Amino acid sequence: MEHYRALAAPGEAQDAGALEALRRLLRPEDRPAELADVLTALIGRLSSADRERRQALLLELSELAETRLSDKPRAVEALREVVRLEGTHVD
Repeated sequence: MEHYRALAAPGEAQDAGALEALRRLLRPEDRPAELADVLTALIGRLSSADRERRQALLLELSELAETRLSDKPRAVEALREVVRLEGTHVD
């Protein structure tokens, strides 16, 4: 896990693959704050074309923030972003 953390460390060369690997590794662990940070970093790396993926990660972040971190403002902000993205979607 340390190898992935080094590759996913904040900075210009954050590795998306390492972030995704950390996400998978942290899910079963009892490290919700780290997982929330990884989700935030993944969301920040997505292009606007990845609307569905962004929404899925935002929903995951919202649930984690509310249920595991007791961070309702963070949960609400993530849900607001989901609603904003849904409002800009045109079929």
